[in-house]
Amino acid sequence: MFTLHPSLEQMLTDCIRQTEIGSRLILEPAVVTQVLEATKPAVEKLADMGKTPVCLCSARIRPHFKRLTEHSFPMLAVLSYNEVDASISVDSVGLVKVNDAD
Repeated sequence: MFTLHPSLEQMLTDCIRQTEIGSRLILEPAVVTQVLEATKPAVEKLADMGKTPVCLCSARIRPHFKRLTEHSFPMLAVLSYNEVDASISVDSVGLVKVNDAD
């Protein structure tokens, strides 16, 4: 499992817009590329360990992050913190950070 740096979570949250077809994450193409490139090492690290890649993030951005990453990383499961039972021990092996999100 890996998490998103708080600055990245905040940047993604700030880019969520309400549209006539619902809530959408609106990002510049260059930012999408940065997020995907930053996510790739964490996904590959878990896959190399023989584990299913899982990203743990806030409930607000969970569906948006899943949509953002599903084509590049179809095996990536994206869960929100409140979807993980408190009795389950969670070990993070990475933190995804995008420099422009600081």
